[in-house]
Amino acid sequence: MSAARGGMRLLIADANISRSACGFPTGLREFSDVGGAITSHPTQTPFELEENSMSRQAKVVLDPKAMAGGCWVIIYEDEGYQDASLLITGPAEFSNLRGLPGAGDKDWGDDIDSIVVGPGCWLQVFADEGFGDTSAWYGPNTHAPGLGDMGDEIDSMRLFNAPQPEYFDFLRRKEKKEKGSTAR
Repeated sequence: MSAARGGMRLLIADANISRSACGFPTGLREFSDVGGAITSHPTQTPFELEENSMSRQAKVVLDPKAMAGGCWVIIYEDEGYQDASLLITGPAEFSNLRGLPGAGDKDWGDDIDSIVVGPGCWLQVFADEGFGDTSAWYGPNTHAPGLGDMGDEIDSMRLFNAPQPEYFDFLRRKEKKEKGSTAR
């Protein structure tokens, strides 16, 4: 649940929930309680985006054949899956984010604010080109509408189709850090 203009918002799968050819959930409904009136209407996941003159939501071009292996990530220019977007398939590594496949002339360096990671992908991102400086990991099926400290900082990345030892080290450090902050 999340706050929505003085009320609560809840996304629930209705009786017609299904999965697209790429495994994405469809058939979600949004329930809102605004001003005491509960309303229900169909809503879209980041994978069902359409052009809408009222918003800046990105139109993602999905390639079911390229995504079939599950090792892919969709990157978005802004938080909340907004503005420009790009599907990147792997396994692959990119020491910089200029000239990404399908990106045309766009340099994605320091320009990624939200991501969706495929079901068979382990994504490692770095704050510097050449896989340097701060790194973070995003595991399979991650939906991150915001990237926190890594937002607008990513300059290189690796997509793996199997977990790497560094991924588990990252998770252990993250868990230890979270336990330390809750113990205070």
